[in-house]
Amino acid sequence: MEEDRKEKLAILLQRRYNILQELKRQTDDLGEAFSRDDEVSANLVLRMRSDQFSLCEQNWEQILMLGEEDRESAMLVNRLVRSDPETVQAEDSTEEKILNLRRRIRLLIHQIQEKDRMISLRNAHEASAWYKAEHPEEAGEVTR
Repeated sequence: MEEDRKEKLAILLQRRYNILQELKRQTDDLGEAFSRDDEVSANLVLRMRSDQFSLCEQNWEQILMLGEEDRESAMLVNRLVRSDPETVQAEDSTEEKILNLRRRIRLLIHQIQEKDRMISLRNAHEASAWYKAEHPEEAGEVTR
């Protein structure tokens, strides 16, 4: 019974990893579209990313629901999903697989967040430069 729970959890985490891989690819595509000033592609990728975020949220809800089945499931999900994967000791090969997935998921999330941050900074800088060019009087420049 416990092995079935672990297998379900491993499957859900593998699905999460796949969703996040696609989200990372889309984030890279978004950065490329913005660097080309391609608004059409950027808007398309933003919509696709929104769908991917929804899939990610649904997957998280499924993981949490697995932990609500009974007390043992709650303890399992708490130990393997909510704890730091670097500090949890795997009790068998399935748990080791789960913890490895968690580490890979953590790395993917960090990469996505970093790429998002870079895209946002670049776009904010470009938007600021355009605003200053269009409104020099508000940027402290005097026009005569």
